Amino acid sequence: MIYEKEGDLFALPLEEGEPIPLAETPFIETTGRISPDGRFLAYVSNETGRDEVWVTPFLSQGRRERVSRDGGGLPLWSRDGETLFYLNPSFEAVAVPVRTGEELTLGTPDVLFRANIHVGPSPWDVLENDEGFLVIARSDEPSDFTIVWNWAAELDARAR
Repeated sequence: MIYEKEGDLFALPLEEGEPIPLAETPFIETTGRISPDGRFLAYVSNETGRDEVWVTPFLSQGRRERVSRDGGGLPLWSRDGETLFYLNPSFEAVAVPVRTGEELTLGTPDVLFRANIHVGPSPWDVLENDEGFLVIARSDEPSDFTIVWNWAAELDARAR
């Protein structure tokens, strides 16, 4: 399990053990995502002065790579681990081909679509077949908020 505490990323072993620091810097690191093969960690850091997506070996030494060049956030791995997706500052979904052989190799970023996405924890994900995305869309329309008081009693009454 990956979690953020005070702007740093940690891994919590599934068995017993202490949290393992993954990114402990003076900068803010967020949104850690482990690659499907478990070898790499994609995350967001503001060390360049704005949020950018980075990839580094997970729980091992190696060179880290900046994935985004003009800002980026909310990284996602494709299910097959061959593509890393992120949102750029214009809320466009960007795909970057990834080869994870002996070393990490990044391909050319490709803008896929403009994502009218609601910013929050995990507002999008890749479908299981890698053929699309599930997105929590942002709405400019006001939404209704309904409160139902004593709903259990109302349900009982309707069930009779």
